[in-house]
Amino acid sequence: KATSVTSSKDPAEAKGAEVAVVVIGEEPYAEMKGDFADLTISPEDSAAVSDAKATGARVVVVVLSGRPLVLGSVAEHVLRESRCDVLAVHPGMVQAGSP
Repeated sequence: KATSVTSSKDPAEAKGAEVAVVVIGEEPYAEMKGDFADLTISPEDSAAVSDAKATGARVVVVVLSGRPLVLGSVAEHVLRESRCDVLAVHPGMVQAGSP
């Protein structure tokens, strides 16, 4: 069976897919640009997981962050609706192989 990979923010593109990988979390930041009072996953990220699940595909959620995030009320929703959860940490200053 041939495998095809599609990248899209439109959940309609995932219809008929076997697996949907949804990447949520933080954009890269440094110093003060990353100072936020609320570290809760955004409503848009939560909606992305729900939209992917609604397609009928198995859902893998990748949480991208440089620090622990508060899943709060989203925790039950995200963990219940995904088949696999992965925490991917921003590499910080040691990216690109620096010691």
